[in-house]
Amino acid sequence: MSIRMLRTLIAVERTRTFSAAASDVFITHAAVGQQMPELGEIWRQPF
Repeated sequence: MSIRMLRTLIAVERTRTFSAAASDVFITHAAVGQQMPELGEIWRQPF
């Protein structure tokens, strides 16, 4: 897990959408979508 993934997770929580979160952390919507399952595997929680 990286700081970038944590920042993305916080942005998703704050904005409630992958698109808005992507804009906040300057990555693509697809990158946010890829990070969420990875975080889910790390913490064994679905995101």
